[in-house]
Amino acid sequence: MALLEALIGLEYDRQKKVYDIITPELIYHKKAFVIFRRYLGGNDLGKFDVAWKDYFPHASGETSGLEHNYSEWKENDERKLMIKKITDLLEFAKFKHDDSPKT
Repeated sequence: MALLEALIGLEYDRQKKVYDIITPELIYHKKAFVIFRRYLGGNDLGKFDVAWKDYFPHASGETSGLEHNYSEWKENDERKLMIKKITDLLEFAKFKHDDSPKT
């Protein structure tokens, strides 16, 4: 749900900057990532992890902070880029899964 709220904000709230929409939600995105990945296994888990690292490079330890990522996004039409990255993550929500986490 956290990613969906950010997606809606990016698509419909043109008054706010991407940074202002995404930053307050990051902790919820991290929580959703940790919880949701427990329900994926095998190839889907690997693809989900790649999509997460593409969305949030800071989580992978590849960068030292958020400001670097946001300045990169500004150069690449940040709003469209973030919509794509979030949509890529939400694609995994379409998979049907049982109620037990994968171990």
